[in-house]
Amino acid sequence: MSSSSSSTTTSPNAGNNLSAPMAVDGQASFFPADVVHAAKDVLSSIVGSAMCVYTGQPFDTVKVRMQARPEAFSSPIQCFISTFREEGLRALWKGSVPALVGAVSENAVAFSVNQQLKRILADLEGYGLGNESNQESRKAEAKEESLVVPFLTGGFTGIFTSAALCPSDVIKCKVQVSRAMLKTGETAMDAQEMLVHVLKTQGVKGLFVGLGAQFARDIPFYAFFFGTYELSLVALKAYTTMPQEGAYLVAGGLAGVAGWAAVMPIDMAKSIIQTSPNPKSLIPTMMDVARTRGPMALYSGLGVAVFRAFPANAALFLGYELAREILD
Repeated sequence: MSSSSSSTTTSPNAGNNLSAPMAVDGQASFFPADVVHAAKDVLSSIVGSAMCVYTGQPFDTVKVRMQARPEAFSSPIQCFISTFREEGLRALWKGSVPALVGAVSENAVAFSVNQQLKRILADLEGYGLGNESNQESRKAEAKEESLVVPFLTGGFTGIFTSAALCPSDVIKCKVQVSRAMLKTGETAMDAQEMLVHVLKTQGVKGLFVGLGAQFARDIPFYAFFFGTYELSLVALKAYTTMPQEGAYLVAGGLAGVAGWAAVMPIDMAKSIIQTSPNPKSLIPTMMDVARTRGPMALYSGLGVAVFRAFPANAALFLGYELAREILD
């Protein structure tokens, strides 16, 4: 974080002058540096979120439908073709609006929290180097510790994103499976209709069905997500001649794959909980799936999730990083 400009440090009344500008990244600003950084993170995450959602939504629709109604589809390809034939191309983007709302709120929280944690740690003199006598030894230890830091800050970030994402995730999942459940007497609804329906029948608490499962998924997901991205980006820049934009794409794609591969069984149970009329808690739901469908059923949709994760999250990080560079 940049220090104050000379115009604020030389004036004895600068601290009490609300109109005195401060320097942020070398430029004058009338807002605190943390506010400016957070605003840039949020705006950049909006760009990345839009690119992510519309790149990956067809794959997400297939994943959720296979998880919620596995008996209706024999494979992701069959689900994709069936959805396209019976409902049209637009059905593959069903749930895009709540997904975008959720992605914007989730990524705004995720990137701003994660980036702020990184800035705080960077201000702590190399993660706690201090003024110890054995500086070289501590620097080596700090370098090793720094490899773990992105995973820790990522996991901490997941705590905040869970609360932000849960309501839109509930609506998105219900919208995605509503048309596929017509044969069971359910009525297909769009996002707005589903929101009204949930609020009328379950109240506000209905928007937080599966919140425990959301926490259980998002904390490890973001640990692997941001951890893998940071380490991949460092490795790509150090050992390849790949253009910077290419590094963003590859590292972002790998981050998405690592995150989803780590939490797929939990995500499977979460989808069931959030679309079931009589949901159970996470562990009983996972046990029911393993008992009735077999343990491997917990990985239903893994292929399509991973297949979606690479392009969607490559687009997310590319959009975020490029927007951040422009804003900086």
